[in-house]
Parts: sequence; C-alpha cells; structure tokens
Amino acid sequence: MSDSKKPGADIDDLKAKLGLGGAAPQQQQGGVPAPAGLPGAPAPGAPAHGAPVPGAPAGVPAPSVPQAGGGAQAAPGGAPAPPFVQEQQQAEKAAAAARDPFAATPEAQFRISQMPSPASYQDDGVPVSDAEVGKSRKLLYIVLIACAIPIFGFGYYCGISFRSRLAYNLAIIDGRGVRATVKRVAKVFDGLHPQITQAHEKSTIKGGRKFDSQHIEYISANIKKNPFPPDVFSSKNYKVFEPMIVQNLFMYYNNWNILYERLKLHVGKTKNDQKAIEDAHENVKKLMQTHFGTVFQMFQGQLVSAIVILGASGEKKGKPTYEIQSKTGSYPTERLLYMAEQEEPVWQEPEKWVVPVDDRSRAGILSKASQSHFNEYASRLQQMAIQMKDMGETQRSLVSGLDEISQLETKFVFGFDVEEEIEAAESAGSQE
Repeated sequence: MSDSKKPGADIDDLKAKLGLGGAAPQQQQGGVPAPAGLPGAPAPGAPAHGAPVPGAPAGVPAPSVPQAGGGAQAAPGGAPAPPFVQEQQQAEKAAAAARDPFAATPEAQFRISQMPSPASYQDDGVPVSDAEVGKSRKLLYIVLIACAIPIFGFGYYCGISFRSRLAYNLAIIDGRGVRATVKRVAKVFDGLHPQITQAHEKSTIKGGRKFDSQHIEYISANIKKNPFPPDVFSSKNYKVFEPMIVQNLFMYYNNWNILYERLKLHVGKTKNDQKAIEDAHENVKKLMQTHFGTVFQMFQGQLVSAIVILGASGEKKGKPTYEIQSKTGSYPTERLLYMAEQEEPVWQEPEKWVVPVDDRSRAGILSKASQSHFNEYASRLQQMAIQMKDMGETQRSLVSGLDEISQLETKFVFGFDVEEEIEAAESAGSQE
C-alpha cells in the first residue's frame, strides 16, 4: 500500500520534530560501518568529525563531544549529547575497562605515543661478551695495583725511617737528661765523700779515736733528702746506652738508696749519743793506766771468767799474789797468780787464781766494756767509708759512659726540634 509507512517511520518523524533526527550513520570506507563505542568512531546519527552541522553557517564544523574511546563525538544536530547519552557512554567505558583490565586509558595511550620508537635504536649486530668486559676490568686493576705498590712502599719506608730517627733522637735526649741528673748527684757525692773519710780516720786507733762533729753538721745541712730520684729510670729509651752503662746506672742508684738510709741513721744516733762519744776518749786514757786481770769461778757446772782491777802485788808461801777489786772503791781480796808452769789445773780450784791481762788484750777489753757508744759510731763510719769508695769508682765509669752518649750527633726529623728537647731534658735533670 502507498499509505503504508516503513517500520520505524513514526519514530524518525518524532525524532525530527524533537530535533534529534539526522542522517544515517556514515559508513567507513569500503562500506563497513565503524563499530559503536570505538575510539574515533562517530556516534549513531552524528555527523562526521569536521562535517558542517545542518543549519549552521557555512564553514563552521559540527561541535564534538567525548567519545567512548576517549575521542570526541558530535551530538545529533551539532548540539552536545543529552545527559542520558553521556551517562550511556560512561557506562560503556566502564564496561570496556572491566572486560579488559590491561586496556590503556587515553592518558596512558598519549604517554606511550610520546615514547621513542624501538626503531630509533640502532644495533650494529655485534654482541658485547662478558669476557671483553672482564678483560677491561682486569687491565684497570693491574694499572691501579702497579701505581699503588711504589706509593705504598715509599710511604712505608718513610714511616719506618721516621720512627727509627725519632727513637734514636729520643734515646740521645734521655741520655742527656740522665747525664745531667748523675752529674748533679755526683757533686753531692764529691762533697760528702771527704767528710766521711776524715771522720772515719779520726775514729780509728791510728787517728786517736776522736769524735768528729764537722761531718754531722755537713750532712744535716746538705743531705736533706735522697738526691737520686727514682723517676730517672721511668719512661726512658736506652737504645744508645751500652749494657755496662745501664748496669752502672742501676748499681749507682741502689747504692745511693742504701747510703742515704745509713746517713739518716748515723746522724740521728750520733746526735743522741754525742756526749758519751765525746767523753769516751778521756775515759780510755784513765782506764789504760789501770791494770786488769781475769778471775774464774764455777757456775752451774761451767767455768766462767770476769774482769777485775789488779791492785798491789805480794807473795804468799813463796808464790806471787795480787789484790783484786770488782770495781774501784770495793773491798780488795787476795788471789794467787796463775803461772804457766803451774801443774795444778785452774779448773780444780778456780776461785784461788787470777790471770793478768796484757796491754793489747786490755785495750780490746776496755773498748768493748766501756766504749760501746763510740764503737758503734766508729763502725757506722767504717761501713759508709767502704761503700763510698766503691761508689766513687762506679760513678767515674758511669759519668764517662754518659759523656760518650752526649757526644752522639742527632738525626733530622721533620717537625721535631731536637735542640729544644735536649735543653728541656738537661734542665729537668739538673734540678732537684
């Protein structure tokens, strides 16, 4: 029938009246329409991108709206797509992303398009092997080691040489310091030695067993403490010291410690006993004019003797006798003089005999009996005189060895003032 309409004609008329009608979707070249929803494909009923909008002035392209694939889609009649169309397009995008999670977004596609193409890199076709890389590294290591060995060797040599020179100079400096200390102590010794020697000579029998007060005054004024400090040995370098010098140094120091203790003891005891020591000489003169003898008696089964004073001599029944006294002022008794040719042993009747004491024995007996203070005084002087004689020999050998060390030449060490250090060591050693 002529009046019969095509299917959908009423809908097309309605769309035209509402302004939603338009030409049929364009087909791609070759007659195949572009699938809906793909990027760059026009929406159904929309004019092609850049085509003039119907009813618009000539030369004005149709407006575009975002397409499902990220492009722009023109709304029918050149107007923006209605909201429900835009919502449909957004839903299609979400569905497409859900179906392909690895699909790139428009922004990612843009970034990928900006990356250089792999075709821009050129390969010469020759692969770089690991052997060539390792060979170049080995060559680099060899060069570095070859350069480092001479530098390290030179630095090691400089370090060893520096330490050796420094140790040598420090040994010389310590030798100068020890020499200054020993010379200072030697001056004290040289002043003390003649004082002790003179006092000892006066205290002997040859010197008249006299008391000498001068050496006591000298010791009290000049030896107030040990002049040889123990720190002379601490932190010292003995590299340039001969073994004999070190031995003499320790021996000299030990002797000074002993001598100093003896000096203190001697001065203290002499001052306490000075009156008895001074009177001892006069007492000896008086006692030497008196004759002495020995008497005997039995005591608990043993024969013992005692010293007595001999008085007047006499005779009894043709035998010589002596009056004896136990001490001056006591009542005298008489005893027979025991002779060498006497046949009767003295131990049979010891109480009736007396034996005279000769002059030499008498001096020894008197010395022990009445001069104990002076004897101790003389004994102390004798010990110190003998010790100081040996110390004098050790001192001369020690000073001679230290003088040889002081003549050694120092070696140059960068940044180390040897002369200044020597001066400081000698200054410290010369001070008490």
